[in-house]
Order: sequence, then C-alpha cells, then structure tokens
Amino acid sequence: MANEENIAEDLTASPVKDHPFGPFLPTNTRVLMLGSFPTLEENRSMDFYYSNSSNDMWKIMGIICDNGNENYFLNEDKSFNKEKIEGFLCKNGIGLYDVARKAHRTKCQRENYSAEDANLAIDEKSDIKALLQELPKCNALIIAGELTTDTLCKEILGIKVAEINGPDLFYNVENRTPIRIIRVPSTSSACTIWNGYKKKPEECKNDKTWLRNQKAECYKKAFQDIGFLPTK
Repeated sequence: MANEENIAEDLTASPVKDHPFGPFLPTNTRVLMLGSFPTLEENRSMDFYYSNSSNDMWKIMGIICDNGNENYFLNEDKSFNKEKIEGFLCKNGIGLYDVARKAHRTKCQRENYSAEDANLAIDEKSDIKALLQELPKCNALIIAGELTTDTLCKEILGIKVAEINGPDLFYNVENRTPIRIIRVPSTSSACTIWNGYKKKPEECKNDKTWLRNQKAECYKKAFQDIGFLPTK
C-alpha cells in the first residue's frame, strides 16, 4: 500500500508562463532590483512584484525607509498597498524586474505547483543587457536568490558569481561607469540566510521578526554602498 506522503510529489511540469508584469522602470531608475520570477498567481495578493503575503520585501523596505516600521507599506487589513509601493519606488528611482521572461514549474505538491526557485525552470531569460542600455542613470543591480544570481552572472552577463558580503563586483558597459552588482538575501520567508551566514532553523523557527530585521540590515547596507538610502 502506497504511503500517502509519497503521493504528494508529482513531477509533472506546469505550462510555460510569460512574465505577468514586465519590468517596472521609473524614468529616474538608478538601481535595478532583480529576482527570479513572480510567485504563482494563486499566491499573489496584488498584481505586482513580491506579492506573496509571506514574502518580506515590502516589510523590509518599510523598516529601511520608515525607522523600523515594517507595516509602512501595509493596509489596515495587512494587505500590501500597491499605490504606496509604486510611489516609493518612483520617488527613489528603484526599478524591478526578473531574470526569467518565460518559465515553468517543475514540481507539484499535493496538486499545487511549488513556488520555490528550486522548482522553477527558466524557458527564456530576460535581456538584462538591453534593458541596462535603456537605463543610463542605473549604476547598480541588487540581486537576491541563488537562481537569480547564477542566471544573471553566469548566463546573462558572463561574470563572476556574486556572493552575499562578497568582494565588489562590477559589470562593464561601454561609454558609462561600471554597474555595481550587490547580492542580498532572498526576502522569501523560507530563506534563513542573512549577512552571508545561515541561522539554525530551530533558532529562527519562531523568530521571524529577528530574521527579517537582520535581512533589512543587509538591504540597508546595499543601498548605503550604492550611495543612498530610500526614503518614504
């Protein structure tokens, strides 16, 4: 008799999906933040980046721009305030996009496809080189996640792989200042990595606020290294 737990995994691939949003690029974009691919549609709380309610991106940005207030970009019902987020990004010249233009999921769990990067297959990479040509004021890329980092550095730009807290890394573009590349921890709640180290799961299991604050320090340092701190 088959164990029910063993039936949970289905290796059937999902259909290939186009990127649902496309790049978000303020006219004054000076830093481009790159991820892998948007979360599954059923997990999105808004039609925008980092929209899974368990993702800490907008809480981390609130901590940075509003003196530790992780709820700055949340509505009273704890949903994300998309209008407030977009206004913040435009004011600070922060662009958003992903390294995958088309992708599919490779693993199913209990009839639901996994949203983890480990189960994401990229079918068509985004043309980040061409995008940077359209962003003359962009002087830095902030990247998060192993899939994002490997795809961008190895396959798109052809440079050394960036490390969290690693040495300075730059991508040379003709007739402009080299673009700095900074790797930060993933804002996924499943990621227990911060500051280049891994916190023991048993220690952070019930301490999400502590871990979120550690990641916020990494993001804050990344912006400081670029030369500015985002403001609300």
